[in-house]
Amino acid sequence: MPFAAPPIHIETEALVTFAQQQVGQLRSTALNLTWEQATATPLPSSLSIAGLVAHSVQVIHGWLAAAQRAPEVIPLEEYAHITAGTGLPEGSFSGCEVPEGLSLERLLGLLDDRVDELAEVIPGLDLDLEFPNPAPQYMPAESYSNRWAVNHIITEIARHAGHADLIRQAIDGATAYELNFYADGGTPEQWAEQAAVWGIE
Repeated sequence: MPFAAPPIHIETEALVTFAQQQVGQLRSTALNLTWEQATATPLPSSLSIAGLVAHSVQVIHGWLAAAQRAPEVIPLEEYAHITAGTGLPEGSFSGCEVPEGLSLERLLGLLDDRVDELAEVIPGLDLDLEFPNPAPQYMPAESYSNRWAVNHIITEIARHAGHADLIRQAIDGATAYELNFYADGGTPEQWAEQAAVWGIE
């Protein structure tokens, strides 16, 4: 998994590529963790890597559902049922809580499904099409375009990937460069050599 997204030239391709890239960065923070570690909250908050993954699964699927139904609005109360369509328990994970009854492997599998969903849904969207604001109590605009919705997915997953980076470093000291290296098949011995070349301790 490359640390940076590859060069792109078409808007739709860019949206898919950067969304998938940020999902990959979030996923890498869970590499080789136990369930106990994945649900740990070592920072001064209730955030955990497992909770962030669950929330991101819901965010991606929910906003893509809104974009696909544009210009129709999806009532806010319907999103709990939409969430269940991902394989998560029906409900809301807006607080990034850890869902019950799932293993880390299963949770990461649901995140992988969202990578496929991004590639399947985004190219078919009319990016200029707008839909009414599904949550006016949280967001100010009267409506949002599909282009905005996809960019919102990217920014939110990127924010949570950053949260997860800090949590992972607090758990065992692993950093994003190292985790990406391992995700690409590198070994600890090879990482030690590469880190020395890059001047990373």
